[in-house]
Amino acid sequence: MISQHGIIADVQKRGGFRGNYITKIFRKVAGLMPLKHNYIDKPSADFIYLTICGANSLDMVKTSLYSFLKNSDVKPSKVVIVSDGTWDFKMGKKIFSDFKVPLSFESWTMAAEYYKQKNNEDLYTWAHKQIWGKKIAAILKHAESSLVLFSDSDVLWYKNPITVNDYSKGYVLKISQDNSHNYDSELIKEMNADFLYQSPPVNCGIVLIKGDMFALSKTISQAITIESKTPGSFSEQTLLALIVQEFGEVWPEEEITTTIADILSPIFKISQYPPTLKARHYVWNLKWLYWRDVITKL
Repeated sequence: MISQHGIIADVQKRGGFRGNYITKIFRKVAGLMPLKHNYIDKPSADFIYLTICGANSLDMVKTSLYSFLKNSDVKPSKVVIVSDGTWDFKMGKKIFSDFKVPLSFESWTMAAEYYKQKNNEDLYTWAHKQIWGKKIAAILKHAESSLVLFSDSDVLWYKNPITVNDYSKGYVLKISQDNSHNYDSELIKEMNADFLYQSPPVNCGIVLIKGDMFALSKTISQAITIESKTPGSFSEQTLLALIVQEFGEVWPEEEITTTIADILSPIFKISQYPPTLKARHYVWNLKWLYWRDVITKL
């Protein structure tokens, strides 16, 4: 089992200034920067860009989506932004009014009700209890009918991660590596899935998915039933980790990274990334680095 307890303890001692004050300053500066919507002439590709967020993360979703449209070689056929219930569509339309792609807003209840109508009461219940249930319900629903690129709000894109072969496959599941094993320990216990700790840790801040996972996976229904009763930490991540063990793929670290190694780097240092990098998920207390990269790289 891979753990980051040492660096977490160090950051808690020394990283408060970055995590609080520098994040606020960089976020304010980034919000004043105009976004140049120069992706209009890029070709559209057959996939949905999907995300879910709360009201306090709408500015991050705006920046994250823009980074994809700016740095990708294609644009999605549709962008879907799911509200967790803390913001309405009127607010969303105002914030994203400048974006030149087909864009729609959905309530998290749409996916929950969809599965209730399909007699999947467990997923419906989980979605009502926890944000991670809302997230996985939205992902699974859209994946049934389309290739979906899901992105958390705290992701910046540097290239398009979708390959030509991904479009033609009957089903797809790709997720990224994590910097440590962050799973629901109770779900692992109930599923006798200690083997997850023997494999490289995975993260579901970025998910490429297509297909009916309920038809493809032998473990998904049991795991959702367990989570519907008492949802745990990293619940949706643990679920996807189980499915990846069945038939999925994991992007290499040099393509999509969740590293926290530079969390205490000099405040005004410009990040240097390998040319192979397609995205970075700025997990945990890396939000100051997220906004620094927005300012210096977008």
